[in-house]
Amino acid sequence: GKFWIQSWLTVAASVYLTRGLHFDGFADIADGAGPYPEPERFWKIIKDSCSGVFGVLASVLAVLGQAVCFFYVYEAGAYGAVIWIFVLGRFGNALMSMVGKPLARPGQGSLSMRGADGLSIGIGALTAIFAGAFAVSPVVQLLAYVLCGGAILFLFRLAKRVN
Repeated sequence: GKFWIQSWLTVAASVYLTRGLHFDGFADIADGAGPYPEPERFWKIIKDSCSGVFGVLASVLAVLGQAVCFFYVYEAGAYGAVIWIFVLGRFGNALMSMVGKPLARPGQGSLSMRGADGLSIGIGALTAIFAGAFAVSPVVQLLAYVLCGGAILFLFRLAKRVN
């Protein structure tokens, strides 16, 4: 039972510390991309403050998925991996911001993309690799980088399609 409590507290802390912004954006993208609407409809859905079916389902699956994954990480005693996961997430966000700069639309997102330059990406990559070397096996690290790359590719292609 203690691993489920640790897992739940980790997800809850993540939501609290980020003010839920990551989940909100994830839900917005699921709502906008779920029914594959035209670009104008996509942006109307993204800007709407209400959550639709796709957004709610994606959020529930994401929270449950994170809780299950953290359960197994805690069960394995890989506490360093918990920290590394968030370091990797920050690096992935910075990399996605740099890749997506040419497709940025006016608003808060484009403001945060300004800080994504070669120096910040380099520092983020070195931090993720260095921390990962102590936290997880090389195979896990490589798999995580491939999955992050796939997610960035998906979001980049989506941004190109709706821009």
